[in-house]
Amino acid sequence: MQMYSGPPPWLGTRVKVISGHYKSHWGIVRDVNRWVASVSGLHLTLEIMAWTSQGVNPQVRVDYDYVREPQNWRTLIEIAPLQPSQMFYQLRPDYIPRSFSSSYIPQPQPVQTFTRTPPPSPNASRDGMELWWEPVNDEPVHTVQQAE
Repeated sequence: MQMYSGPPPWLGTRVKVISGHYKSHWGIVRDVNRWVASVSGLHLTLEIMAWTSQGVNPQVRVDYDYVREPQNWRTLIEIAPLQPSQMFYQLRPDYIPRSFSSSYIPQPQPVQTFTRTPPPSPNASRDGMELWWEPVNDEPVHTVQQAE
């Protein structure tokens, strides 16, 4: 007799890896599997948002304890509790999520402002400026001497 495990939880959830080889990378949950030997009892298959030696956006397996929801630094079960049909994916009974000594507070990214480079002032010396500012000048600015 086969047991129906229900649909995997957290599929498509964007997470931040906080431990292991892919620490500090962003990822998207693509699959969830039970793994008795892991700390939490679950392994997540993540699509890592990075260019690596394995290619672009590789899919890797990490322990559930290695990821957090990036907005408030909470575990996945805190932001999306398991449904009754997903009880197959329960965490180990002895699992205690890793705690942090200081709470994570996401900081807003600085607003980038770009200004245009001002043109040269009319009073500036124009000697030699045409060499640098004239796009059709074919003469090299510096010549390289060939060693004989």
